[in-house]
Amino acid sequence: MILRIVRGRVAVDRVEGLTAALDASPDGHARMKPGLLRRHLGLRPLSGDEREVVLVTCWDTVDAAIAAELELDGVRGHDGALDGATLDDGMRGVAYFEVDESTLRRSEASADILRLSVGRVARGMDVDIQQELRQRMHLLEPEMIEGYVGRRILRNDVEIAFISAWDREPDGRSLDAPMWPDISAGYDAFEVTTFRPVVNAAVAS
Repeated sequence: MILRIVRGRVAVDRVEGLTAALDASPDGHARMKPGLLRRHLGLRPLSGDEREVVLVTCWDTVDAAIAAELELDGVRGHDGALDGATLDDGMRGVAYFEVDESTLRRSEASADILRLSVGRVARGMDVDIQQELRQRMHLLEPEMIEGYVGRRILRNDVEIAFISAWDREPDGRSLDAPMWPDISAGYDAFEVTTFRPVVNAAVAS
């Protein structure tokens, strides 16, 4: 399975149009994409009148992920919801992560929190970290209803992503903090960000 992550910025006055375009009817264009299994659209506040937007989608094959012109790419002209400048000026790029058996799905319920954590290490140092994440993911609180561990190679480095969806923040744990400090301390660079989902969808039947 492939995770495709797109991050960018959107003005507050365009948020409603963006979400309407991406959460169209069940027969809409985006939900009929071949190979699209799952998608989450989340927002978080930035300074001023902007929001950061993230679109996380799950695909059954590499070809399906690459061939698809995903929602954020195709929505620019939808009733003026987004134009090229609005999206591209804040775009941080598209990232593809390979996921093997590192998938956990406890519920089809809509999430209240979408959490992204990404760490970078030198190639060859990632194997033990991935194994630890795969094992520990299944021991997390039941409030986590969905989770994925993925990797992508960046020249001499490897980025490891742990993407999780939660129905609420569990007691005694901050989702804005490292989940396991002993693991995050081993990264050369590490980032964790939480978003409020505005679209959750299990696309495939």
